[in-house]
Amino acid sequence: MTRWVPRSRLAPQLAVIDPRRAARLTRLHRDEDFQRGVLGGVLVSHLVRRAVHGAQEILQFGTGAFGKPYLLLYPGLHFNLSHSGDWVVGAVSSSAVGIDVEEIRPIDFDIARRFFARREYDELMQRASADRLDHFFNLWTVKESYIKMHGHGLSQPLDAFAVYLSESKNINFFEGDRLIDGVVASVSDALDRHKLALCTLGRSEFEGLEIIPMDHLL
Repeated sequence: MTRWVPRSRLAPQLAVIDPRRAARLTRLHRDEDFQRGVLGGVLVSHLVRRAVHGAQEILQFGTGAFGKPYLLLYPGLHFNLSHSGDWVVGAVSSSAVGIDVEEIRPIDFDIARRFFARREYDELMQRASADRLDHFFNLWTVKESYIKMHGHGLSQPLDAFAVYLSESKNINFFEGDRLIDGVVASVSDALDRHKLALCTLGRSEFEGLEIIPMDHLL
């Protein structure tokens, strides 16, 4: 997503979105929130229909114990959405999946002290100042995608686990000194001025990044 479009152009897309979600979107006052919400719904519909080879029904969603939505008709298919700045991103997988995108912008590193595990904060602050912002967003997006993969929301604080990124961008997760097995994660600089991270549980099936122009999606 790189530009704003009139609500009148987006309104017809509400027909392919779960009616309850569509009703919530129509109550949004900010045009940018409405646009991101509509495009997210259309993107999920597009990705799911492709994954199940062209199903035409309107997708309907249930909600898990911590508020994460799931597909009622395709419970074995997992999805997740994120948006920031100019981008709306989504992922669909046969295992639990989380995705996060963040616009890279100046921040107060006190945020890291408050929300990161101690080992993450110490390692971040030991980096050269020129590398610190980039590494902060590597960590932040990976941690957010991990939490979103599990679907525990705010009940799983960011400092309850630690992320270690090697220089080759291999990613490991720790609870204290215990290595967390079974998580496959990736972080990317492919989107201009944004970080993108993806986590899946129990298997590796990354097929790469596909950029869909907004006009094509609509």
